[in-house]
Amino acid sequence: MSSSSIQVLHKEWLPAAGVLVIPGQLNFENLLQLEKLFSGRKITWLVEEKANYDSPIQSHLEKSGSGAMFSADDAAPAAAGDQLKSYLSGNGVLIYVPGRVTVRKGTANHVPAAHLKALCAFNLPITPIAVDCPRESSLAIESSSSLPAAVISIGKTIAAGTASVAVFQQALLEANEEAYSLRSLFKGSLPMALLEGLKNMVQKPYSGWLRRL
Repeated sequence: MSSSSIQVLHKEWLPAAGVLVIPGQLNFENLLQLEKLFSGRKITWLVEEKANYDSPIQSHLEKSGSGAMFSADDAAPAAAGDQLKSYLSGNGVLIYVPGRVTVRKGTANHVPAAHLKALCAFNLPITPIAVDCPRESSLAIESSSSLPAAVISIGKTIAAGTASVAVFQQALLEANEEAYSLRSLFKGSLPMALLEGLKNMVQKPYSGWLRRL
């Protein structure tokens, strides 16, 4: 997948100071794109100790030689956050890497609730990043090949000490809505889109268990 098939919104919202970055989801290709966005800055990959990753991501994280681990079960997440602050010095970036989870297509947030609660309790500045994958959730009337592989939408940074699960989820949802609104489907005629959908339904062959009346 080429980087040209990945769109990035609001690069200007990337903070110059050190920050904890939390993407709503992250496959290997999008992880590489995120890495490019912070080129020239010290990146530390942040993982939860029980998270599982696909082989390409696991291999990349191990080769990076720059990682930190936390536990979602930590009874004192604020203290853990104090230890993680050193990774933000000199405009460093901590990037949380969501593990492999089972969710419905089109779900914006793949971060387990326990992980998110701990991340918000670190009391670090947080930049939420939504990743919309149009080709994975395209409608029948859309040509998936004409859609970008991903739209990375950078949200506004949440100040240190003000993050909560609700605040993060709202910021992520707003960023994801902006990414989703860029789909060509919304730039055309709604009546024509409905007609195209009906046309596709009529042209579909009947399944073996259906009998035409």
